[in-house]
Amino acid sequence: MNNRTALDTLQQLAQKETDGAARQLTSALEQQSSAKQKLDMLLELRAEYTERLLRQSREGMSIAAIKNFQAFMKKIDEAIAGQTRLAANATTQVEQANAGWQSKKRAEKTWESLISRNERTVLLKEQKQDRKLMDEYASRAARRTMNGDDGNAH
Repeated sequence: MNNRTALDTLQQLAQKETDGAARQLTSALEQQSSAKQKLDMLLELRAEYTERLLRQSREGMSIAAIKNFQAFMKKIDEAIAGQTRLAANATTQVEQANAGWQSKKRAEKTWESLISRNERTVLLKEQKQDRKLMDEYASRAARRTMNGDDGNAH
């Protein structure tokens, strides 16, 4: 029983670690989703302003307006580059968190297997002990029968 208690404690600790790793993975996935959404918004903004430049250039734009637009597009491109790095880092964090969660889950399964194996071993020992007691009881009963002792006192 003492061995079972120790195994249960270790399995519970492994489960807590797995739960913690799952929370980290969830957080990393949320950060990745947020970074991707922001990147998509910036890319959409860039596409809209590129379309606006094409429309305005057909209508005629001053050199100052073109320079302003180019400076603005440069800022958007810098923001896109920065957000692309953030999204890539978030993806790396997801991969690491996923690997960590899988590792913790494997460890938890190992403890569960050990507990199960221990339970089978204990059960087999109990069954063996029960068979031994039943054999001893049957052997005694057979000896009493052979000796003419039916177990009733006269």
